[in-house]
Amino acid sequence: MKKVITCMLLAIVAIIGLNMTVDAATRPASIQAGGQRRVADFIPGNSSQPVWFLQTSAGTPLFCEQRGIPFGANRAHNLHQELNTGFVHIIRNQPRTANRDRDYYVTQKAIWWFRDIINGNNANLPQAFKTFCTNNRNTNLVCRDILNLVDGARNFTQPRGTITFSTNNLTWTESGGFFTSTPITVTSANLTQWRGVTFVNAPTGTTVVNSNINANGNGTFQIRIPVSSVPHGTTRNFTIEANGNFNTSAVFSYRHTAAFQIVILDQVFTTSHAVRGSRAATITRAPQTTTRPISTTTTRPISTTTTRPISTTTTRPVSTTTTRPISTTTTRPISTTTTRPVSTTTTRPISTTTTRPISTTTTRPISTTTAPVNRNSLTIAKVNENGQPVSGAVLALYRGDCRNTTCHPNDRVGSTWTTTATPRVFHSLALGVYTIVEYHTPEGHLAAPKGIININSLTQHFHFNKVNETIPCEDRDVPIIKVDTNGNPLAGAVFVVRDASGRIVDRWTTTTQAHILTLAPGSYTLVEETAPGGFIASNVTIHFRVDENRNILQRNVHGQYSQVDRIVKVNEEMPGIVISKLNKISNAFVINAGLRIRDAQGNIVETWRTGNASHTVRLVPGEYTLEEYYAPAGYLRSAEVISFRILDSGQLQIRGEAGSWVNANGILFFNMPDDREDEVEVPKTGLSAALTYVFGSFVLVGGAWVLKKNGALKV
Repeated sequence: MKKVITCMLLAIVAIIGLNMTVDAATRPASIQAGGQRRVADFIPGNSSQPVWFLQTSAGTPLFCEQRGIPFGANRAHNLHQELNTGFVHIIRNQPRTANRDRDYYVTQKAIWWFRDIINGNNANLPQAFKTFCTNNRNTNLVCRDILNLVDGARNFTQPRGTITFSTNNLTWTESGGFFTSTPITVTSANLTQWRGVTFVNAPTGTTVVNSNINANGNGTFQIRIPVSSVPHGTTRNFTIEANGNFNTSAVFSYRHTAAFQIVILDQVFTTSHAVRGSRAATITRAPQTTTRPISTTTTRPISTTTTRPISTTTTRPVSTTTTRPISTTTTRPISTTTTRPVSTTTTRPISTTTTRPISTTTTRPISTTTAPVNRNSLTIAKVNENGQPVSGAVLALYRGDCRNTTCHPNDRVGSTWTTTATPRVFHSLALGVYTIVEYHTPEGHLAAPKGIININSLTQHFHFNKVNETIPCEDRDVPIIKVDTNGNPLAGAVFVVRDASGRIVDRWTTTTQAHILTLAPGSYTLVEETAPGGFIASNVTIHFRVDENRNILQRNVHGQYSQVDRIVKVNEEMPGIVISKLNKISNAFVINAGLRIRDAQGNIVETWRTGNASHTVRLVPGEYTLEEYYAPAGYLRSAEVISFRILDSGQLQIRGEAGSWVNANGILFFNMPDDREDEVEVPKTGLSAALTYVFGSFVLVGGAWVLKKNGALKV
């Protein structure tokens, strides 16, 4: 009974232990591989695709990414790259039963199948295997589990963080020495961290006010700008940005060197990504003006004319009547009464009519009330959803609200216009509502609806953004392949593709099949980090792009783009290094000597037994040593170790004992015969066991010889 309970407990522990693949915060920079063993074929008749159980030295399972390449058992493996997100589904959802080998078999087959789907070939699993499993999915449980993982990987997506701003037209209100914007809405999704709103190229002192944005990055806010930061008669364009982070799960591969298998670590990691949203903003301040009272002054003479007669007319009779008799009897008047004016009537003005102004000039405003002057303006810009100018749209502005009716030509303000990078500006608009209408939409954009603009001030400057959203384009599969000068596919090169911002889109090691990248419209670059063994590294950066019509366009040396169906990068073959093992006395080839080459880390990169001809090796650029580990019968083993290096250009150089490097075309390695009694004395020429030479059609014909003599190189 105890044995039964013990076995049950062990089974439970095993199941739980196998189910401990969890998201981790950091990934190791390197892992130490352990051993390998072959597992049973759980689908009979498929022994041609055997599955080997791989693991780290700590016991964590490893899966090979491509079948048929040797596993670097018991070797250190460095981080290679992040894999397609579908592998996250496979690793996270692999079966967890008591039969560990069966679970591993299912997971490995699913990884190979999904890699074939990505590459568009059957390099890992033949079509016959895939057809068998597809046809027997409902009856063969192993096939069912494999296909469940593959189908899940095909459809697996991870939510990505997004931040967007409202695209409403911003208007500004001046109060208390500040301009304050209308409210702006920010909407975020799938964020793990909200890092706030910032500004780029904004006026000095620009701040966020009245914010109610929550910890998830959703809410509204306003912008406040000091009036002093926007001089009169200027327009300031700036960008509003919001930043945050979101997490995704990732699976990573590791490799020892290009000669060994790329392995996938059986663990899912959590990676954090930055996300940013932005929109354009504009504020315009009118030119400074001086207001003066328009008063009218009138000069009116308020003089009074006064005429005063000072003289009066006086009539005085001076004459007297005298009577004297002529005779005594007769009495008669001798003279009659005569009236004489002593002074005739004289009228003399003391002051002749005189007009004097009492107040010479009096100034006073006739009217102190004047009609207000219209100095407003309206700036209309055509932009996309990112605030970038959009050219080629045809717009018109109408008085009144005609959003739900046909706008009348008599209500149009000015003429229609075609948008450019420079906004259209209207001046001195009457107060009221206006409608902006788009009559033509630029290619690649969605038509914008009619917009409403409220002009409610004679002095304010209004700004309206007419937004055209870019038509979402489908991604394009871009095949990328590495070939030699004859067009033959090459495996082993490390390629990196970056987008226009410099972000790494993908890094991978080439195979003999084209690598398929699914890319959104945009510009990209392809560079080669590592050349395949035996080939010269290419330092040419390939520039290409995917346009809105899903065409692949590659740039030539003249900077012109032409359409292609795939991206091809060519490598020239590295010149081979010719190594000859010769008898020092007779210069005949030494047969069956054991030679080997080590790299700078001491790893053996090539071993061979010599024959009756020179041996050619192709090596990647780097430093190496050549040594003899076995001497054939009749020869003394040479203790000479030849140090040489291969430059990126393929040039061979050999180092002398003084440490200097000398160009060479090949290496001669001499052996001294063991039977010295039969030797023929050769004059002392200074030849040692190592001889470098310019190698032509025959081993010892022509060229410049470099001899090692007494620790120095001589030509």
